[in-house]
Amino acid sequence: MTTRPTIQWFGDLLLAPLPDGRNVRVVNEVCVVLDRRQVCIPADAITDGASIPRLAWRALGWTPFTGFCRRGAVVHDMLYRGLALVGTPCLRAEADLILYWLTRDDLETYYRTVTGWLNRARYWRDRARCTAVYCAVRGFGVLAWKGQC
Repeated sequence: MTTRPTIQWFGDLLLAPLPDGRNVRVVNEVCVVLDRRQVCIPADAITDGASIPRLAWRALGWTPFTGFCRRGAVVHDMLYRGLALVGTPCLRAEADLILYWLTRDDLETYYRTVTGWLNRARYWRDRARCTAVYCAVRGFGVLAWKGQC
């Protein structure tokens, strides 16, 4: 999956905040297909979204449940925890690439449909943020990896 995959979502990702103020519950099952790879997130799964350190929130301009990594972060979190339903096993590198492509897809969909590509400088800044999130996950994700996907 080194080239851009075709991405199709089935269901809207609906999240309900939990009383702890940090985690959310996935309200409904949602599936995403990347080329032929299907990943489903079960209803009632608990996630903390993008595990972005609080110090990086300001630099990125995103919090764990905002920005273009919101949907990708939930899928990635479930893959890392072994809670996502996938057809065949995947490696950590593949889970990280899934985060990258889902983030890029949300970014490009936003710029294509909402802004009409009017602000190219902002697009490239946000694309650099997506790459920074991917690089951080590749560098530090091993600390959270459960060895399954």
